[in-house]
Amino acid sequence: MYLDLSASFTREEVTQAIMDIKALAAPGPDGLPALFYHNYWDIVGDDIINMVLNVLNHNG
Repeated sequence: MYLDLSASFTREEVTQAIMDIKALAAPGPDGLPALFYHNYWDIVGDDIINMVLNVLNHNG
């Protein structure tokens, strides 16, 4: 159980989290609604995943 708490986040978890956001939810600090990420995931997905995993797994 406690091992799960220290496990690294995965690419799949980041992707699922982004895709679970409602497409037209209020935009975040970047001003872009989730619809942008959903539509252009094939272009921006790898960069977003790498940035998020770096922050979450390696303290930025």
